[in-house]
Amino acid sequence: MYLQRMLDNEIPTYEEVDPKRVILIPRQYSQEESLFDEDLKNLKTRFADLGIAMLNKTPYKIEMSLVEISQICPRNRQRIDSYDRLRRYLLTKGVELIVYSQKTKKI
Repeated sequence: MYLQRMLDNEIPTYEEVDPKRVILIPRQYSQEESLFDEDLKNLKTRFADLGIAMLNKTPYKIEMSLVEISQICPRNRQRIDSYDRLRRYLLTKGVELIVYSQKTKKI
């Protein structure tokens, strides 16, 4: 019964929880945020006011070369399209990320 309730996404009350069991509590942030945790941490160390802009959802613009962003947020492939998901996620937080290459191609 307990397992079935957990599978049905019901959170048990305190009395139902066995103190010897470990219960995993879902995180408060989305799955995409966990994908970009390391990238956000690195970007916030580089741009100190980025965190405040994201909290307030005030417009913020970051323009950097592919070489610079690959040093801050490494990927398996060093191509502009590797940062497309990060760029779309940052847009939801009010941050515009512009990455350009030596060929002056921008996304």
